[in-house]
Amino acid sequence: MVMLVGIAPLVFTAAYRAFVPARPTPGINIRFIGGLINEIAVLTLFVCLLRRQGRTLATVGLSFRWTDIPKGAGLFLLTDIGSYDLHRWFQNAYFFWNGKYFEFRDSSQLDAGAFLPLLLIYSCAAPLFEETLVRGYLMTELIESSFPVWMAVVASVMLQTSYHLYYGVAGALFLSFGFLVSAVYFALSRKLMPVILAHLFWNLTAYLNWH
Repeated sequence: MVMLVGIAPLVFTAAYRAFVPARPTPGINIRFIGGLINEIAVLTLFVCLLRRQGRTLATVGLSFRWTDIPKGAGLFLLTDIGSYDLHRWFQNAYFFWNGKYFEFRDSSQLDAGAFLPLLLIYSCAAPLFEETLVRGYLMTELIESSFPVWMAVVASVMLQTSYHLYYGVAGALFLSFGFLVSAVYFALSRKLMPVILAHLFWNLTAYLNWH
């Protein structure tokens, strides 16, 4: 129920927006406010359901130690360097075979007209929401249900990639390397906070680069 309420609308919306031209969204600030309210509501529902099961957020890996900060920074650097290295390699390989480069979607129009402080708040809230559900909860449930760890990793990465399709297929695949890094780290450590921080650092970097 949590995944249906929290993630399914994101997948549907991203799939739709993948096939329409990227353009400024009317009422974008209302959309961000609605998104924040939805994230708060879904996380509240999630915590309530965990408590009814006699579980806490720690059971999905959510706790904090000061060492999580440098670990998160390390994951962010690995994601940043690895993503651009793989991007360059695939671009060169694609050009070699097709005589042209991947066409990345111009995503600058997706948040055009947004109130920047609101966009910043949304960019900071998204990592907690996404990683708690798609990484901590989904992977924990799959692993504890006796699914192979590699299958939990693949399911998490594929789901997270699917609701980023509004960046276009090439853009979503570019981001998927970072999702893979985070999923593998969580599978090995079962620690969620470094993953959340790495996602936060990525979002803040993107925010500063775009604005």
